[in-house]
Order: sequence, then C-alpha cells, then structure tokens
Amino acid sequence: MVLYTKPRTEKKLSERLEARGFEVYCPLKTVLRQWSDRKKRVQMPVFPSYIFVKPNAEEERQVILRDPQAMNYVYWLGKPAVVSDKEMNDVKAFLDNGYTEGLDVECVEIGQEIQIDAGIFKGQSGVVKSATSNKLVLELPQIGVQLVMNRK
Repeated sequence: MVLYTKPRTEKKLSERLEARGFEVYCPLKTVLRQWSDRKKRVQMPVFPSYIFVKPNAEEERQVILRDPQAMNYVYWLGKPAVVSDKEMNDVKAFLDNGYTEGLDVECVEIGQEIQIDAGIFKGQSGVVKSATSNKLVLELPQIGVQLVMNRK
C-alpha cells in the first residue's frame, strides 16, 4: 500500500515502522545539496511524502495510521491503492541498478510539453499524446516522430 506522510518525514517514519516490525520501503536517491558554507551528498526520498507499507491485516493498517507522521493511505476508486509485488520488485530493480542519478518523479498530463534531457533525442521537446499506467506516447513534431514507451 502507498502511505502519504507529512512533508520531509519519510525516512524517520519508515525507520520507526520497521522498528515496530512492519514491512516498509522508502526508496532513496543521493543528491548534492549546497549550503552557504559547503556542499554535501544527502539521501532524499525518490517519492516525496510517500512510502510503501505492507500491512498483513486491517488492524495493522489502522495501527500504522496512528503514527503522527502518517497522514493517510493513497486511495484509487474509493479503495486504498495496492501496489502489486511485481510492481514493487520492478521499482526496486530499477532503483538498485543505479538509475537514481538525476531522477525526478513527475506526473504528466495529456497535452503537456516535455523537454528531453538525455539520450538520442536530447534537446528535443515533445507533447504528451497519451499516458496510461502501461504506455506513454510522446510526439516530437520537430522531427516528425512519436515515441512510444511501453512498461514491461
């Protein structure tokens, strides 16, 4: 399940829930932060204000919500959103392969213009034509192509 947290409390909440015996996943990425006197690499959540938890029963689900830093579960169609084990393993595998450098998680909308920052189409911009949980279609009108990215 996906748990919505208070801002900037993801790591502490996941550590506290793990200490209480819950199965928790809070994916982290290393980013370079600059202060007035120094630069430092720090661990930041990949999904700000969200962690993944796996309660075994309704009672455990309610116990998790009693923590003051847990806001609520994410709902989809009136029910708590459930992330399958396969989807969770895919996220873990992706992040474990070192793909967190420069990774930003953003929501896209149909008609939104997106700038491509890396790869063969670097510097091109495209318009989102469709976006589903399994496929994203991005049109690059400057070169007359559509990119179709399928989720395996």
